Amino acid sequence: MLLELKMLKYQKLVNRELKRLIERYLSNYVSEWDKKFQGEMENFILEGGKRLRPILATIIYEGTGGKDIESFVKLSLSAEILHNSTLIHDDIIDESDIRRGKNSFHKEFEEWFTKRGVKNPEKESEGMAILAGDYLNFLALQSVLDSNFPDAKKLYTITAIREAAETVIKGQILDSELVSMNAKESDYIKLIEMKTASVFEFATKVATILSDAKPNISRALSQYAKNIGCAFQIQDDILGIFGKQIEIGKPLTTDLADSKKTILIIKAYENGNESQRKILDEVLGKTNITSGDVENIKKVLRETQSLEYAKELANKYANEARKLLDKIEGKISKDMYQILCKLSKFIINRNY
Repeated sequence: MLLELKMLKYQKLVNRELKRLIERYLSNYVSEWDKKFQGEMENFILEGGKRLRPILATIIYEGTGGKDIESFVKLSLSAEILHNSTLIHDDIIDESDIRRGKNSFHKEFEEWFTKRGVKNPEKESEGMAILAGDYLNFLALQSVLDSNFPDAKKLYTITAIREAAETVIKGQILDSELVSMNAKESDYIKLIEMKTASVFEFATKVATILSDAKPNISRALSQYAKNIGCAFQIQDDILGIFGKQIEIGKPLTTDLADSKKTILIIKAYENGNESQRKILDEVLGKTNITSGDVENIKKVLRETQSLEYAKELANKYANEARKLLDKIEGKISKDMYQILCKLSKFIINRNY
């Protein structure tokens, strides 16, 4: 109950500050297209998302002695906005039409342009999405500048944002590369550390620096965040095939159509026989994947123990996160210790 109450409390604070930030910087329209552009950015940011990154950062900031919660929430928006920026760009790269149960950013513009008879609506819509992702990167920096922290700490945070963004971009490049290669588990681990865990780690590192936590506490919590970030992504990949579309907000065919080399697919190729690998080859990257195809893939992943392996790997990261907390128990607030322990379990037990 403590975790749920804390997350709800900070989720409300984050949403309030996000709304204020958007009202401040997304309100000056110069044309019809610009009005649509800013409106869609507002919808994309406000109408969805678990806010897990800024919530985690705020819990850690407070739990390690941070006092200016309201100002930190403003600054923590940088992690959420940076995350949303990567989602918009990812959907272009992956040609994904659905995000959070609705049109992805570029798909919304493609339909809007088509209705207005705009020439080459697909190209124009991708351009809008690229601009939106870029705009949000700068808005992430603005959220730091709007906080009340000393300039030295703002500079540290902006530097950390640059490092996190660089890592995520390199992770996306690796993600694209893995599609066309015989990926191994070590490649996948490197990918999820760069593309997902790095943002969790960034948010936590900033929280401990701004709260003036001791270096050993900061290191332990950053490693904790890295581990739950990896566990989070593995669970995401499991839900991407075995979840429910209404809960995860995207078709179960998305990762398969994109030939994503998740840990489930990698282990299935490693453990599968010739006929099972043939099913994988036939479905991965297929343009029109049917529900039957998805069920066939699920069967292969179960038979090759790939699903079980992925669950065990997610548990391994969650347990490692818990061990890191045990090392600093008594050196952080009791509430934060209990909340972060529960969060490590929530990450791998969620269904959305």
